[in-house]
Amino acid sequence: MKILLTILTLILPITLQAQPDSLWSKTFGGMRTDYLHGLISTSDGGYALCGSFGYYEEREERGIRDLYLVKTDENGDEVWSATYGGNSRDQAWDLVETADGGFLVVGETSSYEDSSGAWVVKVDSTGEMEWWQTYGDGVDRFVKIIHYGERYLVSGRTNYAGAGSSDIWLVLIEDDGEEVDSWTFGDRGRDWAVSMTNTFDDGVIICGTTSAPDGVDADGILIKMDSDFETEWINIYDAGSQEGFGDVCQLSDSSFFAVGTSGELGPGEDYNLYFVRVDINGDSLWTKTVGGNEDEEFGHLATTPDGDLIVACQISNDVYLLRLDENANVIWSSIYEDGSMYGITEIVATDDGGYAFATTTHFSAEGQWSDNLWLVKLNTDMLRLLDVPDTAMVSTDTLIYDLSYFDQFVSPPVYLDSALTYELQYDGEMDVGIVFEQLYIIPGGWVGVDSLSLITLEEDNEENGDTTRFYITVEEPDAVEDMPDIPVDYALLTAYPNPFNSTVNITYTMENAGPLTVAIYDIEGREVERLHEGVRGVGTQSFTWNAESQSSGIYFARIETNSSTEMIKMSLVR
Repeated sequence: MKILLTILTLILPITLQAQPDSLWSKTFGGMRTDYLHGLISTSDGGYALCGSFGYYEEREERGIRDLYLVKTDENGDEVWSATYGGNSRDQAWDLVETADGGFLVVGETSSYEDSSGAWVVKVDSTGEMEWWQTYGDGVDRFVKIIHYGERYLVSGRTNYAGAGSSDIWLVLIEDDGEEVDSWTFGDRGRDWAVSMTNTFDDGVIICGTTSAPDGVDADGILIKMDSDFETEWINIYDAGSQEGFGDVCQLSDSSFFAVGTSGELGPGEDYNLYFVRVDINGDSLWTKTVGGNEDEEFGHLATTPDGDLIVACQISNDVYLLRLDENANVIWSSIYEDGSMYGITEIVATDDGGYAFATTTHFSAEGQWSDNLWLVKLNTDMLRLLDVPDTAMVSTDTLIYDLSYFDQFVSPPVYLDSALTYELQYDGEMDVGIVFEQLYIIPGGWVGVDSLSLITLEEDNEENGDTTRFYITVEEPDAVEDMPDIPVDYALLTAYPNPFNSTVNITYTMENAGPLTVAIYDIEGREVERLHEGVRGVGTQSFTWNAESQSSGIYFARIETNSSTEMIKMSLVR
């Protein structure tokens, strides 16, 4: 235990200071009140933002507020922007990219006398409107849209179709906007959906808020539906104050992670981030609050390549980002200070291993206070917390890794395309070294290695290039027996990307030539596909598994040689 305490003194400063820096920031809008509601990364490496565009005064032909859409390139520079609307108030809340490079934007409109309400707008890749469709009546609103096979699911709130003063509303539409089916939830009074996501079993999970008709005693709500849109379970969360959820995602073990707010709203009151994790059946695993003396508002989620979560929210008119593990332990947190930001903060993961967030900023220009959309690109998130898997242990006491094992934890493509050098820092009586592109960890004296964790920190060094450091800790000492012989052939298995959408690259490394079997199994242990069975030579090689015909869920790649068997878990997400 002494070793653990010694190493933690080294690790904690790195953990607290490893948050990514901002690379650039851009603002979009006019000279009045423009609000950010939605952000996505696009297939060309750029971004699309949506919200509302405000005018100085109401105009007969266009009203006082229009739906606002901005398309940027990978550097945040505007490619085009457009407004859409009629003679009253129109705004967007979310968007998705379509197969033709255009966008479906959802929100609300009150500009059309006979067809106001929840609004879906289709635009092409240049921002030209192709069609629009309204649903419900003038006070209904869509706030979220997701792909659902070749169709789309939209969610929000309705005063028209439900039982309460407002109900959670889910609508399935075709790619031309035609309504296929719809569902409502809620009978307490005011219920509304805030976000939703696809699930591994081809269902959907919805998060939001439910309250009494007067809006008092608000609680968080999660609704799980299966692939036939049958309700599997509904959970309501009351922590003794005002609760509501802003976002939800599914983790690799099929559990669900939701983030929201808990506290008392109003002067002199404060509220904090509220996290809930439930298993696939809706049974609670834990609930947690995170926050201090400042108010932390609704959070939105992005996931990292190694299974952590990034939460973006507001704290005292600044953007507050946290990196959490799956149990809501804070790995790092950072405040991006401006003092004039408010409203929704959206965040997306980017292909270079970093993130981009967007929010609304309040600023003064030419003597006029304005609200604009603000987009910020963050650098590669350099911190990786790793647990050494049992599959890496080739004997009771010795660990051997091919350095390619760590590629899956290095932010692509920035570092994978670079020549990495490796430095080791460690404590205790262990022999740690790199020989022939392999990392050997061999215990000496009384220190064992059966409870070992690694932290990698990638740094850009002008003299040495990109450097990956491994910080090694041993939690408990174990008796060490005579060192057994190290097997002469073994395989190390990685999968990238993971989670994946349709195809995944499975990479393995063999020290010596010999028989090799590579197969894919589903979560029930059934073999789905055998990718290889035969003899393979020395070195690192890979297979690509095309899972287009498979449903979302957990799968395992299993690799077997003469002397070892390894397995890696993969998540297929549609």
